[in-house]
Amino acid sequence: LLESEHFALVPDISPLLPGHSLLITKEHVTSFSQLPHTWTEEFAEIRLKAVSHVARMAGSPLLFEHGSAGAVVRSGVCIQHAHIHLIPSRAPVNQWMEELGEVKEIDSVFQQLVSSLATMPDYLCYEDQDGHGYLLQSFDVAVPCQFIRRRLARYFSLPSWNWKAVFSRDRQ
Repeated sequence: LLESEHFALVPDISPLLPGHSLLITKEHVTSFSQLPHTWTEEFAEIRLKAVSHVARMAGSPLLFEHGSAGAVVRSGVCIQHAHIHLIPSRAPVNQWMEELGEVKEIDSVFQQLVSSLATMPDYLCYEDQDGHGYLLQSFDVAVPCQFIRRRLARYFSLPSWNWKAVFSRDRQ
């Protein structure tokens, strides 16, 4: 849908809602908190373009990432490759995150991830359409794989949350 030297915006393989897209890195990076500092400015530009593109295509998106920093995953990520979901919808994601631990409100949360928090362990990160950012770094309970996808599917009464199901549907 869009690309720059190090990033691409692609349609989600199993979209929860029309317009559901992923902002990914072209090279392997485990999460956006692990981006090389030399990519910071490029990330800021492509993120804004991605939000604008999804908004024009389907509506203003919320953004989230299950970030992972190492071999032991605690954030509910199931693909250890940097990817931010852009989903054109409104939902109380920050409230769902509060069920898992202490959530901090952080302005420009994704820019903070790539700029100054590069040593961050696993995390959940969310930004709403109004630019309010939320970060969860310390988990009080185990985070289920695809936690935010699961909750969004339930919230919108969708039949499936699991992106892996697309592979079994294709075989039928």
